[in-house]
Amino acid sequence: MKKRKLRKVISRLLFVLYLVVLLFLVFGADRMASSGYNYNLVLFSEIKRFIKYRHIVGYKAFLANVVGNFVVFIPFGFLLPTLTRYKYNFIFLTLLSFEFSLIIELTQLFTRLGSFDVDDLLLNTLGGSAGYILYKISRLIYDVYDAKKHKGESLRE
Repeated sequence: MKKRKLRKVISRLLFVLYLVVLLFLVFGADRMASSGYNYNLVLFSEIKRFIKYRHIVGYKAFLANVVGNFVVFIPFGFLLPTLTRYKYNFIFLTLLSFEFSLIIELTQLFTRLGSFDVDDLLLNTLGGSAGYILYKISRLIYDVYDAKKHKGESLRE
């Protein structure tokens, strides 16, 4: 029972740390408010632009934008199911990832700290979904390991 409680505390701390890092990356000190609203409402246009001009903008910018928007939401999908007893499913967690990403994108739009981008919404949502899949895989591995461990203990008794 103490192991479960310790895991919950660690999960909560990791989730809070994740949120702090995410908010710093999105709204960090190097962000300057722009004078106008910046937005992209055409799906895949920014992704195509970064792929097409990757040799001009550089691979670092390409990775930061395209891969970064996917990877930054993996912890959201992985950690969120560990925080409560509620049994999340894939569709529900994907919708939560979308909603959280939408809140971030709208905040960027209204504060003018960044831009609203439907491509970011898509990549963030896919990242959250991938995180949930990784969570389910790790949970399955843990359950199999735990069952083998307990089976071995019951055989010894």
